[in-house]
Amino acid sequence: MKKKGFTLIELIVVIAIIAILSAVVLISYAGAQKRSHDATRKSDLNAIATAVMSYYSSHKRMLDYGGALDSSNVDYGALEDKLKGEGFLTSIPVDPLESNLSYYLYLSLADKAGAVYAKMETNDRAGNQCAVDTNCLGAPPAGYNYGIMIKP
Repeated sequence: MKKKGFTLIELIVVIAIIAILSAVVLISYAGAQKRSHDATRKSDLNAIATAVMSYYSSHKRMLDYGGALDSSNVDYGALEDKLKGEGFLTSIPVDPLESNLSYYLYLSLADKAGAVYAKMETNDRAGNQCAVDTNCLGAPPAGYNYGIMIKP
């Protein structure tokens, strides 16, 4: 007489295979989320750099501001007035993970140059102009690992 059903060993093997596949999918998903966040950050940095260059074209001087692009910075209102108020940006970008604080930093060196920085989650540094480049106002500030140079 034949028994219907699966043996205990068969069930354990199937459960183990499902667990391994689930782990692989979760790891891939987490990596894809980090790459997506970093792509958003790079896009935000380009938008900020374009706005600063537009400000320079309009005022014939670099935007005089240095600090984190978030509401905790006392000069944030002045920056928001200059970029958003004058129509160079529709809104100041916020980090995909932090809604109240920014991972973005803008620094300027008189009218010579400026740079915008971000804190990336991955090691993909394609397009990073400010890794250790001294033309980029020195190495990125502590905690920031990606930057874009702004030269008039």
